[in-house]
Amino acid sequence: MGLDINSVRLLRGARKQGISFGNVLTVGGLELNVYPAKMVGLLRQHGLPAEEFVKAGPECAFAESFFRALGASKVAALDYSNYEGAEVLHDLNQPIPDELKERFDIVYDGVTREHVFDFPTALRNCMEMVRPDGRLYSYPGE
Repeated sequence: MGLDINSVRLLRGARKQGISFGNVLTVGGLELNVYPAKMVGLLRQHGLPAEEFVKAGPECAFAESFFRALGASKVAALDYSNYEGAEVLHDLNQPIPDELKERFDIVYDGVTREHVFDFPTALRNCMEMVRPDGRLYSYPGE
């Protein structure tokens, strides 16, 4: 799962329109599937910080750097297990606990639903984790 060039352009456009990226939750760990040099151009074109992508270190392989460039002060990942280092552990087939409700400005689901049996509950969970005036972005997949 990850962010491709179309997802990057969508989110960059949302930032340009004033959407707040303060506290971001990714559903699953997200790779960034865009070359660092391309990211530098896309970010600089819109006056966003691109320093992490100029040095093109290993952190550029993941979406956290991109979300920070959009203004995120915190980026966390939700997953069923901590196998990939997720900070928030939860099975999306089950209702979310109250402490996760209305907690995030942005929830980004990069096709996690293909791994979830109870899609309506997973979608409801994602929506409930978004703060009022926040956004849920769900990649349509293939």
